[in-house]
Amino acid sequence: MRDEFLSLLKLINVHIKADEEKFEVINNKKRDHLKDILLKQQNFQLIQYDQYGMIYSNFYLKSTNNCYPTILISSHIDTVFQERDYFVREEEENIWGTFDNSITNTAIAYLMLHHNFKTKNILISFTLGEEIGGVGAYKTVRWLEEKQIKPQWVITLDVTNDNFHVPISIENIFSNRLGYSQEKLYGELSNILNQSGIRAGFSDIDAAGEDESCYYGKYKDMKWDCFSFCLPVKGPIHSEKGCCTEKIKIMPYIEGLKELLERL
Repeated sequence: MRDEFLSLLKLINVHIKADEEKFEVINNKKRDHLKDILLKQQNFQLIQYDQYGMIYSNFYLKSTNNCYPTILISSHIDTVFQERDYFVREEEENIWGTFDNSITNTAIAYLMLHHNFKTKNILISFTLGEEIGGVGAYKTVRWLEEKQIKPQWVITLDVTNDNFHVPISIENIFSNRLGYSQEKLYGELSNILNQSGIRAGFSDIDAAGEDESCYYGKYKDMKWDCFSFCLPVKGPIHSEKGCCTEKIKIMPYIEGLKELLERL
């Protein structure tokens, strides 16, 4: 399983770049690779594809009047790296590379290839523009409003320098439930993971860096609960020298995401 993940990561960890002023895609190799990889699965259907990213859904394959809860996963595919910088290097216990944000793109792609969420409506948005103001998240919200879809949960996927002692860091929690603190919602999420033997750390909004959950969290009229589900790494995330994570964290991170998608 881990070897297949690493092979996928090497395919997905390629260049994609957007013009910061015109927001035009300069190089869309990464998006095209992702699209080609996901042609191999039958659990999700590509339902939106434009210069801001692409959205997949599994509930367009179900009855249109199903009453399953809806969850949005958002994983940005834009990067800050130059084309010459991209790399993945394996060591005995660690992997190094330019992982912001290809490693979580790979995690959700792996789940899409291997798992069918039969009792949940899942939307997966691969967005552009997280690094330059969250344009992809904004466009995803506008698309949801146009389609009159209201997810109960938004989970953004990213890497973090926090909580390296565990395979998962839950960060930037936004809740519209009356009386719900970040800590209380983290407790619920952590309890689900603990029941599967998976540990997670927590960083609140003041301590964690800004990411896509902060953009989604601004849309209070959508009345969703939102948080970042991050893979802890060591090293400067935006440096061409890369960052590293431990190989033993990869499958617990994927398994933890699957557990939350099934049980939220």
